[in-house]
Order: sequence, then structure tokens, then C-alpha cells
Amino acid sequence: GICEEDEKEIMKDLVSEIIPVLPEKFYSHLTPGIEDVFKEKYSLKSYGKYFKMSLLKNNFKFIPADETEIIKRITPDEFESLNEFYDRAYPGNWKDERMYETGKYFGYFKGEKIIGVAGIHVYSSLFRVAALGNITTDPDFRGQSVCKKVTSVLCRDLFETTDIIGLNVHKENVSAISCYKSLGFEINGNFEEFMICRKDSL
Repeated sequence: GICEEDEKEIMKDLVSEIIPVLPEKFYSHLTPGIEDVFKEKYSLKSYGKYFKMSLLKNNFKFIPADETEIIKRITPDEFESLNEFYDRAYPGNWKDERMYETGKYFGYFKGEKIIGVAGIHVYSSLFRVAALGNITTDPDFRGQSVCKKVTSVLCRDLFETTDIIGLNVHKENVSAISCYKSLGFEINGNFEEFMICRKDSL
């Protein structure tokens, strides 16, 4: 349910046509205004408003770490530590360990301890695209450019096999938006996340 502003009425018509075959309960990303189509027969619970951001290879601004900073690819023997890091720094986040196996997760380390991670939700060298995800910093180390530097290293690695990188970021996450803009990302859309449940199934 995501579209350009000038395509909104066409998208509303399309969504209206498929309502009879939709499940009783589903999760969706919707361009603002599309949710109106569901209000008669469905209840909607919002999970927040987001920006879609993208970065083209030619617009990427690499931000190097200094020689004292350790940023490296997460290896399989560090997956358990990675999960422990997420439980501590980003509880409740969605993660898929199959994504770890792409080799597209980078960690910022203090000794053996992971204090920041940048990873992906989607990666295709065939289609030359990627979508970032599961990016966070240990709460004790926020405000020290950890996220910016580890994300920069990940993007540099991704641009060896992709031409465009996308991500979704909560509209209220001002520090993350600033971080991504510093790397060259631009906002090119917005949406709202909803859990949508048919009223006669409640």
C-alpha cells in the first residue's frame, strides 16, 4: 500500500478491489490516507510513522573510523554475541539469523565486546539492491558516532555489489535520520505501519 502522492486514488481503488480476499488479520505499510479504505470493515492499530530513505552509490559519503576503532564483519562464531548484543541494546527488534549469514553485518568492537552493529534486512547482488536493518548502538556508547561509522563501513561493503541502498526509519528518530543524511541518504517517501484486523473477527 505504498505509492506516490499522485497515485493515491489509484492505490485506494486497487486496495478496495482486493479487500474481499484479504485475510482477517494482517500487517501492512500504507501511504498516509490509504488506511481510510479499511476503516469500515477493519480496525487498525498503528505502529508508527516512518520515512523511506535511499542512497545511490554516487551520493555515498564514506566516514572513516580512526586507527584505534575496530569495525569488522560479524563472523559465524560471533552470532551468539550478536544476539546477546541485540537483547541488551535493541530488545524486541525483528531479526532473522539467515540475514547474518549473508556476511552483511558489521560490528563496532571495544575489545571483544560489540557496542554497535549495522546490518541488512534485504540484500541481492543479482538485482544490485540492499535494505539496511537492525542498526543500533549500545546505550552506554550513544552520541559517539558509533552508528555512523559502522553503517558507513557496511554501505561501503554493500556498494561493491549494489547500486542503491534503502532503509526505513521512524519519523521521531531524529538522531538516526541525521546519521543517515550524513552518509548521503535522502528521504523519498513516508508510510505508517498498521496491524489490520477485520471487525467481525474480533
